[in-house]
Amino acid sequence: MAFPRGMLLAMLLAMGAVIGAKSETDLEKKVADVIGGFKEMMPAGRADIGIPVLDPAVIKTVNVNIKVSPFNAKCIASNVSVAGASDFTITKISQIEGTNKVSVGLEIAEVNANGQYDLKGKVKVGFINVKLNSQGPLRVNLKGLKGEGTADLIVGDDGSLSLNSLQINEWSYKKVEITLGNLAGGGVIGKTVNKLINTLVPTVIKSNRNKINALLESKGKLYINKYLNAINGKPQLVHAHLPAVLEVNENDWDVSDEAREILHRLALTIAGSNSKTKSSSLVDRVLQLLEDFRTMMPNGRSDINIPVLDPAVIHRMPVDVKLSPFDFSAVASEVAVSGVSAFIINKMEQIEGTNQLSVSIEVPEVDVDGQYEINGKVTIGFFDVNLSGGKGPVTLKMKGFKGTATADMIVNADGTLNLNWIRFDTWKFDEIKAELGNVFMAKYVNPLINKLIPLFLEVNRGWINNWGTNVAKTVVNRYLDDIAGKTVVSVTNFAPVVDPIDVIVLSPEVQAILDQLAITLAAQPRLA
Repeated sequence: MAFPRGMLLAMLLAMGAVIGAKSETDLEKKVADVIGGFKEMMPAGRADIGIPVLDPAVIKTVNVNIKVSPFNAKCIASNVSVAGASDFTITKISQIEGTNKVSVGLEIAEVNANGQYDLKGKVKVGFINVKLNSQGPLRVNLKGLKGEGTADLIVGDDGSLSLNSLQINEWSYKKVEITLGNLAGGGVIGKTVNKLINTLVPTVIKSNRNKINALLESKGKLYINKYLNAINGKPQLVHAHLPAVLEVNENDWDVSDEAREILHRLALTIAGSNSKTKSSSLVDRVLQLLEDFRTMMPNGRSDINIPVLDPAVIHRMPVDVKLSPFDFSAVASEVAVSGVSAFIINKMEQIEGTNQLSVSIEVPEVDVDGQYEINGKVTIGFFDVNLSGGKGPVTLKMKGFKGTATADMIVNADGTLNLNWIRFDTWKFDEIKAELGNVFMAKYVNPLINKLIPLFLEVNRGWINNWGTNVAKTVVNRYLDDIAGKTVVSVTNFAPVVDPIDVIVLSPEVQAILDQLAITLAAQPRLA
């Protein structure tokens, strides 16, 4: 049985108030005797009632999930030995007149916890995601802990007691120090990070006293009643365990402005030691431009004629499709593209001796919603089947896009930037799914479309990359010129990235799906 460190304090605050007393006894004397017995028991435990050694108490694992911006991490502390809790002093035992409530005050000079930690996750600085992956020794030193609590008791018919409620009245400490060995590679950076952590902890404690009190009161009542059942000879002794996971997030915990500032400094320090991004003046400028662009996307900038870009709305997008056996034109209208502004730059490096940047990017999810209308035909053998008039809603969802690219930047004489060329080196996605509403045989057509899309994209990477580079170059240079106060895209001799590709590739597998799709649609001469 492993009692958590915080619960030991809660138990000690209320222990004497809840053990084995009857209404006609001197409750305060009984409390003092029971607390004394508990103190003597802690170093050796009581095997006869299933209570292990509690000083040092050994906690096998503590799982903490941290989701407080800019951190998203999981820390596992293991084999944590907590020593010193039994060296406490009783400073107050006072029964509240006319009640079964007893106030107990305690002091603990020093508590030391030692174990191992494993920290994994990421910290986001601007657009940069820096991975966290550190393991090493964990040490916590707590000095000068003082506390007072009040226990409200229930006396059973057999004279046994249970805890009705526990109230933590006050507590304080002189110092708490946490040391994570080998954090951020150790050395000077590791010391700086640990120093910031120890600046952060008192700030978090101060703004979350009510939260901490509520945890101590609820968990304290649970563990104290388990202990009472054990010493009263009841058969339901249950070993105490910490919660499987302690969630630390911004919804449940108060993060003050002071704490946020420390978290930001902590993130910058860790990013400086672990980030894959190699800093240079060009990298810094481009990262700042990207951050400004991302901030602008949801609202646009009317002063420089840039509209809202997340969601970006395309009012009309005509597409001509001539892929045997299909020959039709489609118009997508009022198409809203959302989610792009959530992109994350995982890496940005300047290639030595050039103005070229190597970039790694990901976008968690992109959603596309709009309307479609199709006019044309599909040819089956010698027969043409009319597809005209089909229209309805269209959606597309892409998840887990990741890509790498190389961009060649131009630093103009006036210090402004332009994009000379960009090359998409690699890209992939976890899932892409489209759906045409109001389409005939939808339960067959939409699965075929979703089978077709990834295959089509794969065999036409060259065409897609070429199209993407042209679009990216136009958009980026318009943005760069707009923020630089230029009225037109700079007149620059842009070098081509790849040779134009005019022919779309149809692999045998893609062609087979197109034929199957044609036969399915031809079963009804018009889209419904």
